[in-house]
Amino acid sequence: MAATASPFSSSGRLATECELRRALLKKQFVLHYQPQINHRTQAIEGAEALLRWQHPHKGTIGPAAFMDVLEESGLILPAGKWVLLSACSFLSRLLQGNAIDANCFSLSVNISPRQFRQASFVDDVLHAIATYAIPPQCIKLEITEGIVIQDVADTIDKMNVLRERGVHFAIDDFGTGYSS
Repeated sequence: MAATASPFSSSGRLATECELRRALLKKQFVLHYQPQINHRTQAIEGAEALLRWQHPHKGTIGPAAFMDVLEESGLILPAGKWVLLSACSFLSRLLQGNAIDANCFSLSVNISPRQFRQASFVDDVLHAIATYAIPPQCIKLEITEGIVIQDVADTIDKMNVLRERGVHFAIDDFGTGYSS
């Protein structure tokens, strides 16, 4: 297998992890929002929050270059909380500015397996929603099919609690993993 080119120096994974720790502290992560458009009506019905690293020397870096290190190192936990809070803050601003209708717009947020497995995950999601007083139906959590089959009982419990509160779910990258 050929190695994927990385924007980081050859000092490897440990150097990347150190840079990611610094990036979290220095608030170098940003969210970009990709609109989700109904192809029939051409109306924007939602958006997906996409994490990017605004590196001070290397420019904007996509998640393929750093997501594995975030996940393996555990840095995905503080990064994931930041993503949830930032996405809810953005959604709150859209609602306050009457830029969207809460009844027909949802913001999708990718959730990592490690983040989903945290005992505090449900509380973290509900806290982000409450902090910015957004309607829960405006949030759509994107999880992978791997999350669904890892600990079925825990997954169902968490999904049921959040769905009862109005949060929606979507399976991200369906068909690329177990179901393929």
